[in-house]
This record gives sequence, structure tokens and C-alpha cells, in this order.
Amino acid sequence: MNTDFNDPNHHRPQYTAYLVRFWQDGPNSPWRASAQSVQTGEIVRFGSQQALYEFLENDVNNANNQRPDVQLHNE
Repeated sequence: MNTDFNDPNHHRPQYTAYLVRFWQDGPNSPWRASAQSVQTGEIVRFGSQQALYEFLENDVNNANNQRPDVQLHNE
């Protein structure tokens, strides 16, 4: 499949990527998490897995035109 990304009428997909980390401060401590934006390097820390999941869901649902378009290369 060959897609012409130079066509101004072609909608290019938005893209975001996070490096996600999980850790415990001690054997009986709750799991904590962080998400680092691959695009900006910004790190957001969370006190629970659920908070991380909510952040990611909110980020994807609110992405509407907030990120630059990315060109995908088909081989």
C-alpha cells in the first residue's frame, strides 16, 4: 500500500509515545508509575496505576489538533 503524504487533502495520523515505568518503594508499598513523553521529555509521576491509565486515556481523547502531524513511511 502506497500513500501519498504530500497530498494536502490526505489526513495524516497523530502520534504520541510515552516511556512508562512502574516501581515500588518497598515490598509492601503500592505500585507507582511515571510516563515520559518521547516527544518532549516531560515526565509525569503518578501515585497509582489507575491515575496513569486515566492520564493516558485523557491524553489520547484530548489529542485533537494539539500534536504536530507525523509522516509515516510505508515500505
